[in-house]
Amino acid sequence: MVHGWNPIDHLRKAVEYLMKEEQGLTNEDARQHVLDMVLNTWKDVNKQCLSPSAIPLSFQKACLNVARMVPMMYIYDENHCLPVLEEHIKSIFCNTDGDSRLSTSLSSMAP
Repeated sequence: MVHGWNPIDHLRKAVEYLMKEEQGLTNEDARQHVLDMVLNTWKDVNKQCLSPSAIPLSFQKACLNVARMVPMMYIYDENHCLPVLEEHIKSIFCNTDGDSRLSTSLSSMAP
């Protein structure tokens, strides 16, 4: 069972809230509106990262990478492991046949 921040529940709650605020809005229209808001926010973040700024590029990149990692960091299982993050790490370091010393090491770390 996965605990923590669940993007599906988060989306469902945002849609429910929007439908209460905007009477007559259908579930599909509210869902699309929320997804558009998320998409536009990411576009704004990326645009700001590409625009000239007094903020050092290394700091901008670090902030952007943290924002990208947040959803994965809050999806953990009953063993307080991060299965989504673990799978991403394995996909980076594993050979195509799945053989990897890292996957063995990660498995041995599980409680």
